[in-house]
Amino acid sequence: MAEHANRRYMPDNVSLAEIAAGALLIIGAIALGFAASFFVLHAGRSEPPPAHAAHYGQPPPIEGDVRLSPVPIDDIGALHREKQRMISTYGWVDRDHGIAHIPVERAMALLAERARASAGKTP
Repeated sequence: MAEHANRRYMPDNVSLAEIAAGALLIIGAIALGFAASFFVLHAGRSEPPPAHAAHYGQPPPIEGDVRLSPVPIDDIGALHREKQRMISTYGWVDRDHGIAHIPVERAMALLAERARASAGKTP
């Protein structure tokens, strides 16, 4: 029986003071987080935000001529054909700087050959 008297058990009652203290601690941590984020975002900023930044009720300005396509599906088809041509043919991107494009299959074959050659050279 003396053995049962030395055991410590959790009490059956709930301490509202401890719950309130824990809730205040959590609320304080959240408030501290908000204050820290406000400080990081706004403190020390001497210049105003850039003019191109969007603000509520003031969308950013659109530069250049904006035209809606009467038949967008044709534009999408032309873009798809142009991309297919770029990945399946040889051609110059910038001849002055020596930049060209090659077919994807050829590029993959060259990379595979290079990987095989480097794998054979490793000691």
